[in-house]
Amino acid sequence: MAIPETAALYAPTAVGESDLAIKEAWSGQLFSPGTRQQFPPLKMINWFEWDKNEVEVQGRVDWTVTNTPVIRESFTTALPDWLRYGPEHSCQPRP
Repeated sequence: MAIPETAALYAPTAVGESDLAIKEAWSGQLFSPGTRQQFPPLKMINWFEWDKNEVEVQGRVDWTVTNTPVIRESFTTALPDWLRYGPEHSCQPRP
């Protein structure tokens, strides 16, 4: 079983919580013991790792967890033992 795409919506120009707070809340839910208990066959979670303009919010959305060192560290530290982290380099959109 896999979650083929997930991420936390952070729009830098929007008013609200910080990038770190939003992504920690999302990963906290995703990596909670309840997720593993509810979906025991889960073997993969694919994070949507892009920083791009989104029509729905009429602006930039930073979906990434690897582009900011403090967020990357928080994310990788939160990974439960039953998951593994992929490449250790930033995923940057091509110009």
